[in-house]
Amino acid sequence: MKSSIRLLQTLCVVLLLTPWLGEDAIAVQDTKFVVVIVGGFDSDPTPAQIAGKSPRNVGNSGMFQLMSDLKKSKIECQFFNWNGTAAGQIAQKKPPGAEAIASWIRERASKEPHTKFVIIGHSWGGHTVMEAAVRFNEDDSISIPLTILLDASSAMRGAAPTELPAKIEAVANYYTANLFCWGELKIGERIDNIFLGDPKRNFMSNGHPKYQSKFDINAHNAAEWDHRIHADIIQRTLKATKTKTTQEH
Repeated sequence: MKSSIRLLQTLCVVLLLTPWLGEDAIAVQDTKFVVVIVGGFDSDPTPAQIAGKSPRNVGNSGMFQLMSDLKKSKIECQFFNWNGTAAGQIAQKKPPGAEAIASWIRERASKEPHTKFVIIGHSWGGHTVMEAAVRFNEDDSISIPLTILLDASSAMRGAAPTELPAKIEAVANYYTANLFCWGELKIGERIDNIFLGDPKRNFMSNGHPKYQSKFDINAHNAAEWDHRIHADIIQRTLKATKTKTTQEH
């Protein structure tokens, strides 16, 4: 009974204040967050992963596993391969590319106008994230408070970005020393660079994976599955979306 009275009182306060606070008050009440995850080269999840039947650390996509962990905190997520295809469809002929991701985000935002997006990309997925985000530079309907890059790479796809898309408000850039990846990004103050090879970061154990190596594809691939990196990414995402952890629900 008391809880019902408190709820009624809260609704009355919102209704009374709305004329003075305007649309901003409604926006705060209705804001939702969606996490869009873009996998790297040849990182398409297996059928077992897609069906939710794959054990941890088993499968073909560490980013898909990361998405499954984020969903446990009641966050809406959407997965794409680096070429814009859906999970399980990376070999599709004439893949749609970054435009498919941008179109999905626009459509999702049109359904709920106060939706904000966190976008996460690994390896080639990081390159695709930038290709998609730049399409929103003149679009006032899209809000991207956080973008997370995990050892992003443009190898054989073009040049690394020289500036951040305007809609990206902040970037967490996790990087190794691999020369075929972007490494540290120095293209604006909105970037938090996190060197995985720094012993003080505690992402390595006894020097492994060799995130400090300039030529180690195994370290690059290991970053996609690293539970320590995943935990850090999840905490940043939860903070950006102001979502409580599963244990706190």
